[in-house]
Amino acid sequence: NAPDIRPPPRRPTYESGAPGAVRARFQTVALAIGKSATGTYEHQPIDINREIRILRIQHGTTGDLECMLFPSALQLSNGQTSSTTAKSYPYIALSYAWGDPDEIASNKITIYKDTGARGVTQTLTGFNQSGTFLIHDNLKAALLSFRHPTKDVSVWVDALCINQRNKIEKNAQVARMHEVYTQAEKVCVWLGKCKFQYGIATIERSTFDFLQLMLDLQQLDELVADPEGAAGGWAMVVKLMKNRWFSRRWVIQELALSRDAFVRWGREDLVWKDFADSIALFMTRYEEIKRTSVNPDIYKATDARALGANVIVHPTVNLFRKSNEGQIEQRLLPLEILVSSLLLPFEATEPRDTIFAVLMLANDSQPSFANPSATPDPRIIPDYGKCLVDVYADFMDYCIEKSQSLDILCRYWAAVQTISKLEALKKGKTSTEKMPTWIPLIENSAFGEPRYLPEGRANGDSFVGGLERMGQQVYHASAGLRAWHEFGTRN
Repeated sequence: NAPDIRPPPRRPTYESGAPGAVRARFQTVALAIGKSATGTYEHQPIDINREIRILRIQHGTTGDLECMLFPSALQLSNGQTSSTTAKSYPYIALSYAWGDPDEIASNKITIYKDTGARGVTQTLTGFNQSGTFLIHDNLKAALLSFRHPTKDVSVWVDALCINQRNKIEKNAQVARMHEVYTQAEKVCVWLGKCKFQYGIATIERSTFDFLQLMLDLQQLDELVADPEGAAGGWAMVVKLMKNRWFSRRWVIQELALSRDAFVRWGREDLVWKDFADSIALFMTRYEEIKRTSVNPDIYKATDARALGANVIVHPTVNLFRKSNEGQIEQRLLPLEILVSSLLLPFEATEPRDTIFAVLMLANDSQPSFANPSATPDPRIIPDYGKCLVDVYADFMDYCIEKSQSLDILCRYWAAVQTISKLEALKKGKTSTEKMPTWIPLIENSAFGEPRYLPEGRANGDSFVGGLERMGQQVYHASAGLRAWHEFGTRN
């Protein structure tokens, strides 16, 4: 008999079809891990339409993070508080990247009971403990950067201040997200904890120093004229523009609506205006820098023009007209263009946020200044309990009605539902949800999914174009006829 040279059978995995008993054991283990991966703290109820929670980081220099959550009222346009039971307190709003969905939260922070004291520094004991949270590495590093040796610091961070397990609360708080960032004393853009050295200084300090050098136009000319001497600096700027924070879809709203923003990278801070101006100046000289570079491999591997950092540096110029006091007077772009064209470089961990994260930026999805009491369209109200296909179907239905065109069917914008392997085991299904063929996936857009942007163009432009081809559209999906459609839903 001929020897059996077939490869040994693969060990069954959950998604490759493990036997029922094995699948059940996988799922039991996943559920047990899932229960321990959030901590023991139970959020206290708040008025979810009028209040938010604020996280007070207790002072200290060593040991685990110790914090307190307490309610704070949102302010009305006349400066009065919207709540009858809580006052309004100052805070810093954190804008950060959640991290890899497969990362298991393992960093413990202790949450203390609300003592009611607000304007004083407190020293708490074990008798005040209420429970624990387990958080990801990036959030832990951000909160540690705010911890002060002698003073308590108040921040707002979505992962902790919103009860993520309560979908009713999450829906209501997401609808108020614009107020959270508008009313924050400051917005901190957290780029992460840097681990690298550049010469005798940290790379974040060296990068920020180089960005500030570029703000002097004469210095910028000299840097561009000296490609060999400036090579290290340009490489740091490109590396910075690939930071994960710049790919988040929520950052557009968080920045555009902030009164005072700053960038924090490791231990170093830089005001947002200086940061944005230096990146914008870099992009005005990008082709010349690329052409004369002594290290061309950096630019072959990355098309900086496609990165989110290039889009975001001046978001208010493209999105709003603002008063001298910073108040939004006019929104400039419709929801369809924001979702399907302008904001393609930005990803969302939760795919429903492809739409929900930009609702407050669109000129057709919110009550107008002339009619502020108008009821929002129910098809696009944030609802995280709604099936993803239904969220997309309602959005496309909304766009077709508004534009009287089927062009949204030809623009590639929709992200798929990708959950961690742990969540897939807990829920008993594969990690990627399949979409109907009539939903145009972002993987087919010019640069593909946001995570692949640094690799350059992957596909041709959409036939119907987008914001970058306004006035040059060569194809209409409904050929100028009145659009008609009917979508099925899953409920």
